[in-house]
Amino acid sequence: MAVPIVFSMVSIALCIGMINYFVIEIKSNNPQVKDNSRDYIQETLINKKYEIDNQNKNNINDTINKK
Repeated sequence: MAVPIVFSMVSIALCIGMINYFVIEIKSNNPQVKDNSRDYIQETLINKKYEIDNQNKNNINDTINKK
C-alpha cells in the first residue's frame, strides 16, 4: 500500500534534484553570470572589510578617550 506513495515521493525528489543541478550547471557555464556573482562577492567582502576596519578604529578611539 505504501509502495506507490514512497515511489512517487522519490521520483518527485529526483526531479527536483535534476532541475536544481541543471540550473546550477547553466549558471556556472554562463560567463556573464559567473562574473557578476564574483564581482558581487568581492564587493561585499571589501565592504565588510571596511566596516570591520572602521569598527576597530572606533573601538581604539573609544578606549583611548576613556583613559
